[in-house]
Amino acid sequence: MFKVLGRLAYSVLLIHFGFQTAMLAAGKNPTYFSNFMCIFNALSDIAITTAVAIPFTLFFEYPAIGLVTTLLQNKAGMTQKTNRIDVKP
Repeated sequence: MFKVLGRLAYSVLLIHFGFQTAMLAAGKNPTYFSNFMCIFNALSDIAITTAVAIPFTLFFEYPAIGLVTTLLQNKAGMTQKTNRIDVKP
């Protein structure tokens, strides 16, 4: 369970910076600070980034992890077979 949440949190971290940059760049007028807008912006950032991070994790991160582990297992298997010495008593 913690691996899944960890990968999801990493995806949120990767997406969040770009999302915040795009939101700040899209603002055309200066805004006034208020407690309501601060809480509203924080909660909407969390909700939108989490909603985008779930498909990002499922469609990009998990297949990439599977591909890397498959490639590394094949390389490790080849090196173990070539370096293996059978000693018979």
